[in-house]
Amino acid sequence: MEPAIVQNTGREAISALAISDDGVYVGIGFMDGSVGIYISFSLQCAKLVRNVHSIFVTSLSFVNDNEMSRVTMGNYDAAIVSVSADCTCQLTKLESRALFSVWLVILLCFIAIGATALYLDYAGLL
Repeated sequence: MEPAIVQNTGREAISALAISDDGVYVGIGFMDGSVGIYISFSLQCAKLVRNVHSIFVTSLSFVNDNEMSRVTMGNYDAAIVSVSADCTCQLTKLESRALFSVWLVILLCFIAIGATALYLDYAGLL
């Protein structure tokens, strides 16, 4: 049986791995202290932060997505805590990928509808 997808993660060996609770993201810790967040269904790298730690990552855990974590850390798609043999614990966040606020898109739609109505009225087609 062959793997469905194979993704090269670079030259560094993987030292830790975690999967988000919803299964959307895979977190990978590397021997050089870097941390990566990958999209699980395609294994595309969403974020790679080099040298988060000065030595290899020993453990990873995704932060639960709830109201308290959003209030504390702001808006993000995923956040992962990494622990290393350098005796540090680091938080890496994947910022929200939304380009526009939903409310902005709705407002722009109403403006476009209004502008279209004004144009049709001016042209005598309404």
